[in-house]
Amino acid sequence: MSFLLSLGALLAGSAWAQEPVSVFVAPFGSSEDAAAISEMLPSLLADRIDAHPAMRVVYLEQVGRIHDVPAEVYAASCPPGQDAGCAFVIGEAAGVDFAVAGAVARSGSDLQVRIHIIDIVAAAEAMSFQAGLGAGDDAVFAEGVARVLAALALGEAGHGTDIRRSGTDDTVDLEAEERVLAARELDELSGEIGDVSTLSVRQGLDMDRPRITMDELTSDIHATGETPWMRLGMTPEEYVRYHNSGVGIHEWRRRKRGRNMQLLIRGSGGFGMGPWDGSYNAQFGLSEIDLSTKEQYAWQGVSRSLAPVGELGIAFGVLPTVDIGVHGGVARGIYTLQTHTVTEGRISNPLPAEETGNRNWYAGGQVQWVPLPTIGVRPVVGVRGGWQGGTAVDDHLDAELNAALLETLPIFAAPYSFSVAGVLGGEISMAERVDLFVHVPVGMTIGGDTSVLLHEGGGVLTDLTDPPELEPIGFQVLLGLQGRLLSGEKKVGIDDYVD
Repeated sequence: MSFLLSLGALLAGSAWAQEPVSVFVAPFGSSEDAAAISEMLPSLLADRIDAHPAMRVVYLEQVGRIHDVPAEVYAASCPPGQDAGCAFVIGEAAGVDFAVAGAVARSGSDLQVRIHIIDIVAAAEAMSFQAGLGAGDDAVFAEGVARVLAALALGEAGHGTDIRRSGTDDTVDLEAEERVLAARELDELSGEIGDVSTLSVRQGLDMDRPRITMDELTSDIHATGETPWMRLGMTPEEYVRYHNSGVGIHEWRRRKRGRNMQLLIRGSGGFGMGPWDGSYNAQFGLSEIDLSTKEQYAWQGVSRSLAPVGELGIAFGVLPTVDIGVHGGVARGIYTLQTHTVTEGRISNPLPAEETGNRNWYAGGQVQWVPLPTIGVRPVVGVRGGWQGGTAVDDHLDAELNAALLETLPIFAAPYSFSVAGVLGGEISMAERVDLFVHVPVGMTIGGDTSVLLHEGGGVLTDLTDPPELEPIGFQVLLGLQGRLLSGEKKVGIDDYVD
């Protein structure tokens, strides 16, 4: 392809030793029936241009204020038919070398795209051309525009004149062979998608500088019924928050999507007051005649304690401010084991209690509401419910070393409970897809099996203790990171809009 010839010429020159040529791609104007593709094409063009090693793109959100309004507001309020002029003003403010402006209109079942390449330094239109796009042509078209721009921007074609005659494929007689490379790229693009022509012959066309002030924007409601917030599709309150946020319109709209259609992965750690401690007590009363068991008293119980907690979770955003998910975690408490054997008519001191670690698992579901998705620090309100499970006595005794003891001890099923909790907290945006959060669930136990007692026989044991009662209220304090997968934004192409 001729692009390879252009690339070879660039490699042979000195462009690689210079700073990359800076380019601004302006939002495209469009008719109502072509609005969707006009929003997609500038981003696609910017990606293709930025991928070129000798060019770099300056994005709208990187530009400061134009006169007395943010660049995003200026661009969104550009008068109809002034796309090239507005792009020139923004490009001039951004300090770039070139700007690309465009407009999209539907003609029957086809889309017509008009492109203006503006030389900011010369304050003139370097080239303009028009193409009809069919299904599947959007990526080819974007690549072709990038090639044409590369030839112009890197000095391979002259500025201030159209390369092609209006409505034809004939090239203007240029002074040097290297200056027709852009024309060749345009011919190549015409061969790839067809129907590429210039709008008219332009020579040194000076650019108008449309000026838009905040007073003009706010007064437009009296003349046109529109305001800056209406042009940006916002409410007045949202426009005030956007205007004061200091972020670009692209970033603002990304934030506004919140967690909608995003997959949220969470990992956290902290501490919690919950049903983490377990205890087991067994007493045996033996006959003084044959040492047979005349009385047996045993219980298993759960009590609340403060313990370290680790948790993982996954959720899916169903609205910008709402996600639904599941979580699971582990907490490490203490397990206390005590046994005591008393022979009838004799005094027997109980053995010292043995303490080991007690691992508890919990899992459940939750719903979270996170309002104000556009700000960096957001409150979190939610509700969760789930199951907690502890351990039984045989989980703490080695089967080989304690075989004889296990044969005599009553073995109960591991305790479990159910709980519900409200969640309060907050999250802070650390990066585009990473948040730091604090969650504080406060809840209570509403059911389960946390205490069991067995008493058989009698007449020997006197000093009997009861299993502990589980206090119902508990809480956790969790500090963690949240990763956001999926963009929450549908990727679109021209195939979605063209039959």
